[in-house]
Amino acid sequence: MNASKINIAISRCLLGDKVRYNGTHKFDQWISNTLGQFVTFIPVCPEVEFGMGIPREPIQLEIPIASPQIVSVYSNKNYTQDMLKSFKPIISNLLNKSILGFILKSKSPSCGIYNIPIFNNHHSIVANNGMGLFARMVHHQLPLYPLIDEHQIHQPTYRESFFNALFICDRFRKFINTSYDENSLMAFHFRHKSQLQSHHWKSWDIMNQLIQNQSLHLMKRVYIYQYLLIKTILQYHATTYLKSRVLFDLMAWIDNRLLLNEKNELIHAIDQYSRHNISLQVPVNQLRHLALKYDHSDLQNQYFLFSSQQDTFFHL
Repeated sequence: MNASKINIAISRCLLGDKVRYNGTHKFDQWISNTLGQFVTFIPVCPEVEFGMGIPREPIQLEIPIASPQIVSVYSNKNYTQDMLKSFKPIISNLLNKSILGFILKSKSPSCGIYNIPIFNNHHSIVANNGMGLFARMVHHQLPLYPLIDEHQIHQPTYRESFFNALFICDRFRKFINTSYDENSLMAFHFRHKSQLQSHHWKSWDIMNQLIQNQSLHLMKRVYIYQYLLIKTILQYHATTYLKSRVLFDLMAWIDNRLLLNEKNELIHAIDQYSRHNISLQVPVNQLRHLALKYDHSDLQNQYFLFSSQQDTFFHL
């Protein structure tokens, strides 16, 4: 295994394993061949690991809508509680392999992340807002492990948000497992300032006010901060407009040190990026060069500019 790769859990059928209920697979060539160059995939099939055979009777989500059950389509057997018990060691095993997140099969009653149909006892769809049983357990128990499906990961906006979330959540997990204090929380927040602002500027302001609120115990602030962090990076996608605004903001940090030609070249690059004429990497590389040239420590500490992990996924 390449030590530089990150580990991501993935539905086995997406890698070409014939583990679906009907004995087929859903091989995704881009995920396997392109993304697989940078990721070590840890395969998982909750249904097979639960003990279901191949092929097997299909299962579906059934009412109640608030807590859908996994029920076999023809024999009407409810597997919900037994499957939930079996998922615990499956998830523990994945965590032991240092995964950072999950790529799961869409539309699956076990792995589907969103819009899974929920049926009534007469096999009629009564809702389309279900979440697969395994995905739901991961979502609730592992909020700092982002989820995405094979359709979303093909969309650049979703893919960028997913990988940003992977690395930010990974750093936050490591942070909360240290003996953190006021200063280290402030430092974590500041280093992610530009990244968070590129997702949702107002959220960063709210989080900034939170961590400075001395009336709340530090542990309480960290707990609320985690909630806001996850919401910001997963609910709001980074946009070209906000990233352009972030770039101009970062330029202002070093503006008084720049030569006129350096300033004009950077303004031009940011403008061209905002018009979708060049990639984000161009103004980012210019800012990196200037941060190093002028030894600007605050710029050098911004993950938005300096993140070797993030660079790997810029061009996917």
